Amino acid sequence: MGTRRPRPDDLPGGAARVWTVKQTTDLLAKRRVRGPDDAAEVCDGLQGVREVPAPVIRGHRADADLAAAFEAYLTTDEGHRRDPAQALLRLPGARDYALDRLRKLGPHSADARRGIWRLAAFDAIAKLAEDGQSWVDTTVAWLDLGGATWQESANVCAEVGFQAYLTDKPDTISLAAIKGSDPRSVVGRALLHLHLAALRLAYRWEDMEQCLVSLGPDIGELDPYSRAYHVFALLAENHPDALAEMNALLEVAEDDYRVTLSLVEGLRLSRGVPDQGEQMLRLLDRPVMAESASPDPLYRKAFALRKLGRYDEALRAVDECLQRISPLQVRDRVRIVQERDLILAEQAIREQAEAARLAADEQVRAATADLERLVADQVAEVRRTMNDSLVRVVEILGVFTAIIAVLGGSAASIVAKGLSWWQRGVLVVIAGAVAIGFFALLRIMVQPRAMKPEALVRASRLDAHIRADGSPHR
Repeated sequence: MGTRRPRPDDLPGGAARVWTVKQTTDLLAKRRVRGPDDAAEVCDGLQGVREVPAPVIRGHRADADLAAAFEAYLTTDEGHRRDPAQALLRLPGARDYALDRLRKLGPHSADARRGIWRLAAFDAIAKLAEDGQSWVDTTVAWLDLGGATWQESANVCAEVGFQAYLTDKPDTISLAAIKGSDPRSVVGRALLHLHLAALRLAYRWEDMEQCLVSLGPDIGELDPYSRAYHVFALLAENHPDALAEMNALLEVAEDDYRVTLSLVEGLRLSRGVPDQGEQMLRLLDRPVMAESASPDPLYRKAFALRKLGRYDEALRAVDECLQRISPLQVRDRVRIVQERDLILAEQAIREQAEAARLAADEQVRAATADLERLVADQVAEVRRTMNDSLVRVVEILGVFTAIIAVLGGSAASIVAKGLSWWQRGVLVVIAGAVAIGFFALLRIMVQPRAMKPEALVRASRLDAHIRADGSPHR
């Protein structure tokens, strides 16, 4: 690495003096030794001029190995950190080294802190292969010694708890243990987070709510992630106050990813919440969810869009979700593929139902038109028949009336005295004319009218309504 070996005149105190551990350490720090090769070169040079204790050389080699492994872990892409994490954790003192780094990092080093907490999760997950609850103890120890915030505890416990669920690890955390550690402390909070995660993954909503109610402190005194499980249970149980509790929690949760994801999942499992799909999308559109690289928000988004009948958007979301899932995550892939199949099935059913509805509407319109044409024809035929009958009756009455009028006029002309023959003839003609006029007037009055029947008018109006909105108005 180009580090110059020290000469005798570089070293204070004379040639006969034994080189102490502190002097060696200070020199290595002064030289800003980086990596095991530099440390070995400097220490080999020191041995040529001073007696350097062997533990110093071994210690600096170990520190250099730790530093190199730690940097390799932190600089690895987040999706491929498992192998570097395992290599780092196999080194002696790795946990103490990581915790020391964690304590020195301030809040401005969020990415580095997140990387170390991911290392803690990998360490606890590796313990799942062992018997007992060593994985619980490892998780709690990391969080306690590292002084984890509630957000950091939520992330670690959610990841470890999910892996414990996948490996069928039983939930060994008791309510008494959580109470004894105080759920508001780091240890008690970690135990509570692990316990709640196990209850949620087992779909034990009532036990989850009972646990939070029985802790002792008011639910409002707990951290937002623990409170999110309470709202989750209310949503899953369709509690009438669920939405109000959810909105109150969102005001204090600082737009946290784990809290928001828990609320979205609670909405997904609910059945009586109004506007379920819109409520889910409202949370999923928050920056912490929309900008997440995790496939989980996309899976929930596909569900919400399916519920809203927006199948093309749902398919795009679920396909993107599948692209983010590793092929090794078989269980998750199966779950996502099932959601995709549901989207396709519902889309096909909706399209078939719509096609059937349109076909049925068309058949109803055709049948209605045929029926009303038939009714109109029958009504017209009835009216024609009635008019013909009425005309015949009137004609008969008119004939009788005319005959009576003529007879009456004739009788009057005969009975009347003092009239000449032509006057009598005029009187008979007048009676006949009056009879004929009366008959003609009756014929005109009862003649059939050339107008559309009311049934035809109604049919035309009905057809206009059908064209307007596709359904008959009654």
